[in-house]
Amino acid sequence: MSGRTHRICRIDGTEQVAVIFSLGMGGGYSTKINTNIFTPEQMEFLTFGDRKFIRMIENRESANALYVYASSKLPLTNIREDNFKDLYIHWVPRGKMFRITMQDGCEGVEVYNPERWTAA
Repeated sequence: MSGRTHRICRIDGTEQVAVIFSLGMGGGYSTKINTNIFTPEQMEFLTFGDRKFIRMIENRESANALYVYASSKLPLTNIREDNFKDLYIHWVPRGKMFRITMQDGCEGVEVYNPERWTAA
């Protein structure tokens, strides 16, 4: 990814970046997009969105509306409309490392915390 962020918001005095993930059980939105079938531009949009896409998710718009909007921004031949169900935003402090975790298709966002991680 280019390192560019599309949606930054100031929360409690710090810049936060919107990260898109899915709480729905099943295929997992981020799991689906973290494959080698998407270009870096597609990956960046599907992970961070843009202002309108983030607002649509926050307003709980339908999977169809999200899919149609995302398809208008870039070609989406390798992802289905139902992958856009149950999308949520997790605000991550700008510059912080994070990863998408998954259990049975239900995703979460884990922000790197050196106090909780162990090095070998």
